[in-house]
Amino acid sequence: MSTAASGAGAPYYTWYRRYQAEGVEGLRARSKAPEHSLNATHVEIVGKIIYLRQNYHCGPEKIAMYLKRNHDVTIRKSGVWRIPNRLDAA
Repeated sequence: MSTAASGAGAPYYTWYRRYQAEGVEGLRARSKAPEHSLNATHVEIVGKIIYLRQNYHCGPEKIAMYLKRNHDVTIRKSGVWRIPNRLDAA
């Protein structure tokens, strides 16, 4: 078994490959966070939630029912509650 496959030399080879490909910039620390959230609520839906909350003062349950009935969008009331609070738009 080679040292690269055993794990002892794996970090070295990772850094070496990065250095070969990108130079010194490749040795900088990288974020392990994903670039995109695949389960994020669509921008149009967020806009509708904010609009209903600000103009009609609807609560999360009523907004969730409205979106299901009129726009065929299923979102839990906890998700509806979280969006305005996250954006400080309540």
